Amino acid sequence: MSQTILVTGATGKVGGRLVHELLARSKDVVVRVYARDTDKAAKSFASLHAGSRLQYSKGTLEDTPAFKAALTGADRLFLVYNDFDRVGTIAHLAKEAGVKHLVRISCILASATTDAGTPFQNHGKAEAAIAATGIPFTILRPHDFME
Repeated sequence: MSQTILVTGATGKVGGRLVHELLARSKDVVVRVYARDTDKAAKSFASLHAGSRLQYSKGTLEDTPAFKAALTGADRLFLVYNDFDRVGTIAHLAKEAGVKHLVRISCILASATTDAGTPFQNHGKAEAAIAATGIPFTILRPHDFME
């Protein structure tokens, strides 16, 4: 039984690498790339020759109808998104659509109550907003990113 994983940020470094790894590691996964520019996304993944295991859905995370359509039939959501005020809404939409698990990239010092500064507080508040929806989730808190 295959699972459908909706990947946001797929044309970036982290999301793009995730698409490659998901398709390479399992024949039972369908990856749905959610992107503003699906032509660009299709070109960047053409070498994968994934056929029906790779789908494209066009839109932005601010476009609720397009995002809802992309969520249809998705089992999991990988969220790369830093509109901290909207993350809770995105998680709620995912839960409403029947998504079973959400994974979000955050930052190592995320905390809604930290004195470490606003970016860390914003990540912490976004994490709290996800938790408040009740959707099962995983937060990834990388130390840093290397180019």
